[in-house]
Amino acid sequence: MKKSISTTLKAGVAALVLVAASGCVSQKNLDEVKATADKAVQDAAAAKAAADSAASAAASARSAADSAQSAANQAMQAAQAS
Repeated sequence: MKKSISTTLKAGVAALVLVAASGCVSQKNLDEVKATADKAVQDAAAAKAAADSAASAAASARSAADSAQSAANQAMQAAQAS
């Protein structure tokens, strides 16, 4: 996640450098680059939140599966004992 944020910010800086190199830097250009960078940061934060949520759901599913496996093992042992 940090890599994608870093890549996005580098792309924003690269765009700024290109605009500056072309000799037509204006406040509008700078505002557009800043807006793009801000949007990228927001998108990255949303993606991280979604990934964290998915990881939590996966952990919960794993826990439920472990509980189900344990119950199945106990049931099998009880059936074999009788």
